[in-house]
Amino acid sequence: MLKKIIVILGIFLMISCSFKRVVCTYNYNTIAHGIDFKNTNSTNGKWALNMLNIRGIRGTVDDNLNTIVFDKFMIWTKGKVVKKENFKDNQGKQYPFEISENPTKEDLINFKKTTNYNYLINIFLLEDIQNSKNREIKVVINIYDLGNQKMMLSQEVIGFLDKENGTDIGKDFKIDVIPDMMYKILTKGLKRIEKKSIY
Repeated sequence: MLKKIIVILGIFLMISCSFKRVVCTYNYNTIAHGIDFKNTNSTNGKWALNMLNIRGIRGTVDDNLNTIVFDKFMIWTKGKVVKKENFKDNQGKQYPFEISENPTKEDLINFKKTTNYNYLINIFLLEDIQNSKNREIKVVINIYDLGNQKMMLSQEVIGFLDKENGTDIGKDFKIDVIPDMMYKILTKGLKRIEKKSIY
């Protein structure tokens, strides 16, 4: 019986050691840590979701990540969010609007004038962190009110491997330290917004 317990414990330890733990920290550049979606929904506000350079396994575009983010905002906004590939101008024509990571006030004014959107959700990966040797990646979630060109919420989610498990990683990896690292960082960031929001 004792031998069986030792064997089971040994297997458990081997399995647990094979997993890499992602640790997240959060920074905010706004006082608000959440959004009053109920208030914005009452005015029938339309939301534009602009996801930039969000990558998944081995640096490839991951449609699952885009879907996870889109589905969350669909719930919060009561179905009033539109993906970047479906952006339309005031005439209802689909148009490939290019919005930078940090749009200027003029960019926000022009986007508002040429579209019917009231709010912009900008989500991106900071490129300077992508090649970091300490295996950190940072995802930024910025939400703008296009009516007054002001930032409603700005959240940075910094994900890194803990020191114990993050020392022996292949050097050929960049942002894809482990396959689900980006998934964990994005979902944790969304959960934090959800916790502080009204919808």
